[in-house]
Amino acid sequence: MHLNRPIVYTDVNFDQLTDEDHHRGPTPLSALDIGLVTSFVLDYMHLVCLGVVRKLIYFWISGPTRTGDDVASRIPASLVRTLSERLIELSSSMPRDFARKPRSLHEVERWKATEFRTFLMYTGPIVLNGILSEPVYNHFLILSAAISLLANDQFCHSYNAYAHKLLVSFVQQAKVLYGSTFIVYNVHGLVHLAADVQRYGPLDAFSAFPFENHLYTLKRSIRKGSAPLAQLLRRVVE
Repeated sequence: MHLNRPIVYTDVNFDQLTDEDHHRGPTPLSALDIGLVTSFVLDYMHLVCLGVVRKLIYFWISGPTRTGDDVASRIPASLVRTLSERLIELSSSMPRDFARKPRSLHEVERWKATEFRTFLMYTGPIVLNGILSEPVYNHFLILSAAISLLANDQFCHSYNAYAHKLLVSFVQQAKVLYGSTFIVYNVHGLVHLAADVQRYGPLDAFSAFPFENHLYTLKRSIRKGSAPLAQLLRRVVE
């Protein structure tokens, strides 16, 4: 997970166990005729929306208070209220294409993945302007631009290398702005997203969003609290 250490994860290197820090011995999965690196993609619904974006928001509203324009810090309660008011104001103007309208940050613990996605790619760049310091705001825009490119079926390949550079820059700057403890697995995983997009297409082509949406259908088929799996099986058979 160290950005300064050259890490080249390939199917061949994985099979040969060349990275001592990455392996604890052979895996039974090596018997399968698949690439053990290229066949396992990162799901941006969890990695980005429920991971990095939520982590950023939580830092802004409840993180440590730090001084200086070149570091991220918890924003005052008055600005949190202003931010929430801006989000609520936008809710009346959201097109029907968006399944959920923006909600207050007081409800952020109940936000769904689609709400974090909307915040990252659409509403966040608007409502955060003037709330965050310029370096922190521009840092957020780097992530927003990169994910917007990788999620776009027209630009995800032609701007793939550029999006990758943006994500690498985001992770490197995050260590300075938010501190080294901010660079958890989800944050580091950003630098591998562009490679998955290069192989499999735009982010939504291999995300967990369709499965998450189908959960609503499955839940509706369960009529009582006991034996949910048996109920679900009967509904499928019917």
